[in-house]
Amino acid sequence: MSHGVLLSPTYPGMYPDNLSCFYKLKGVPGQRVRVTFQDIDMYSGGSHCPFDYIKVYDGYTIEAEVIGVYCGRLTDITIYSTSEALHMQFVTKSGRVTPTKKPYVPYWEKQLEHDTQRQGFKAEFEISNKFVNLDFIGTASGRHVVGTECDQRILSVGKSNGTITSPGYPGGYPLNVTCYYYIDGLVNQENLEKTRLTFEDFDVPSSNALCQKGYVSVYLRGKDDREVQADSVFCGNTLPSDIASFNPRLLLIFSSEGALHAGRGFKAHFEFVTDYAIPGTPATEERCQFIYRSSSQKMGLFNSPRYPSYYPSSTNCVYEFIGLHQEQVRLTFLNFKVDDRTGNCTTDNLRVYSIRTSTHFGSSEELVGVLCGSTVPGPILSGHGASILKVVFHSDDITVTNGFRAQYEFIEKKPINKRCFMNLTTGGGGLIHTPNYPMRYPINLSCEWHIYAKQPFAHILLQFPTFSVEGGESGCPHAVVKLYPDGLSLPTYQFCGTAPALQHVVSHGRYMKIEFSSSSRAVGAKGFQISWTEITSTPERLCKGFHCRTSGYCIASYLKCNKLPNCGHGDNSDEDQTYMPYDDNGFLHIILGVVASIILLIFIIFCILHHRRKAHRRKHRKEIEVRYVTRAGGGMNPQPGSKLLLREETEKVSVVW
Repeated sequence: MSHGVLLSPTYPGMYPDNLSCFYKLKGVPGQRVRVTFQDIDMYSGGSHCPFDYIKVYDGYTIEAEVIGVYCGRLTDITIYSTSEALHMQFVTKSGRVTPTKKPYVPYWEKQLEHDTQRQGFKAEFEISNKFVNLDFIGTASGRHVVGTECDQRILSVGKSNGTITSPGYPGGYPLNVTCYYYIDGLVNQENLEKTRLTFEDFDVPSSNALCQKGYVSVYLRGKDDREVQADSVFCGNTLPSDIASFNPRLLLIFSSEGALHAGRGFKAHFEFVTDYAIPGTPATEERCQFIYRSSSQKMGLFNSPRYPSYYPSSTNCVYEFIGLHQEQVRLTFLNFKVDDRTGNCTTDNLRVYSIRTSTHFGSSEELVGVLCGSTVPGPILSGHGASILKVVFHSDDITVTNGFRAQYEFIEKKPINKRCFMNLTTGGGGLIHTPNYPMRYPINLSCEWHIYAKQPFAHILLQFPTFSVEGGESGCPHAVVKLYPDGLSLPTYQFCGTAPALQHVVSHGRYMKIEFSSSSRAVGAKGFQISWTEITSTPERLCKGFHCRTSGYCIASYLKCNKLPNCGHGDNSDEDQTYMPYDDNGFLHIILGVVASIILLIFIIFCILHHRRKAHRRKHRKEIEVRYVTRAGGGMNPQPGSKLLLREETEKVSVVW
């Protein structure tokens, strides 16, 4: 019998308990079996059908591959065998409902149970060679999806490729069939692929111009939901353009349902390629290279390959950000975890280049950052006069991590803020602070301070009296301080938070560069004060300024007691009022001045006392003269030329003529 009806025992009456029935359908080689369940009405017990069920096997026995297990209320389920045999098992059990307290069951499941009458099943079967011959499925690249008439799944084995065709190609496909092609790239910890599809031949006539009866539809996001509109639908004999999926799965559906006549069908070449999952415009299909232009979009996101999944090993990606002539490019990192096993960014890293272009001298690249590790780097801004930034991401062949996600912005160049961009060449020392200090610093800042020592062999010492920049242990994504003590283009130190990572920093030579930047995502903080001092290692006897007690630095004498640290961490002698170095030449001058002042003061006091003594003697002499005149008796006056001898101790007067 090539076709017929299959029924469960007592159908449509209630089937008995404790049944185990087998149904074997077998044809001859070249034939296939189709079974359509018109009605399934069985106790469910759950999605895995633990009690009553019908199980269908793709072959002669229960050792064959399982096509499906069915229970509950179902209708219109069609199953195809792969070969000429199909095996079915119908099982019922007793003691289905034993719990004393029924669990909560949604109303729709209650209705389903109420509708279940345990009638069993009714199915129609047909054994024929008219069903689609599966020889069109390439055994090297595709595999038939069991239970379907002609669906197939193609799974990448790692950047593999192959060919797919319609059934019967090129001799013509059967009518009224629908075949699904699931083309799946690799998705695992190390791989992420997408599919590139190139049609080599195409002849699929349709019964109408809308390609509704006879077509090939493509879903680039891999969805087969009938309510989701296909990304492309093709029919006729025009060769479709090349296609690349958005996700690891590309779904292609071939349908000849309702077509009046068949064509040759189609032949297409598929290729699995690495999907970097990077937003941006690919510069080339062969390499991981992306371009971001200000003329297209002023702001956006970019990331490491496959972020937030692990980036692939042995990968190099290039990101180019091209601004207009009067623009700069700023990068703000949002997440960052790039392997750094060696501690010096020699394994996996990001290298950032600032590029200047000139009509006369071409372009020049300056390396402005080498990034790795697990702390989020601070904002990076292309240099003044540089409207292009290039980021090169590299991973080696060993360890991989999550990578990074960042924001790019094309911003208009602003006039130089004198408080935020300074060249300090006066020597000595001074104080640098963020704009608006101690109020919150603004967003979108780019500050630079260039400090030059005046003396030939001097260095620059930095200390941080106050420091508060948003960020912390996880990184400095929105604001950062960068120090360049070696004068090179790469910063040696980058930090943020409520305290600097270092207590003080000394330049390698006569030049020190300080940068501070805040992104558009910054919320602001109090900012910082940085005390800078020109120092030399001059011995005490040769220091012409102030000689620090502990550090041994020689600094300008006017920096003493200026309420700022100038001698280095752990040395406060410049602010200590009692510390007076003996050999300090400047201080010796002060001592000499003080001594001279004391001598002068003593001399003045002596003169005053001497003057007062003479005045006292004159006054006493006059008093004696008055007493003498009184005792002489009124108008008696000495003769001219007479002389009075005064004896104070006896108060007696003698007149000598």
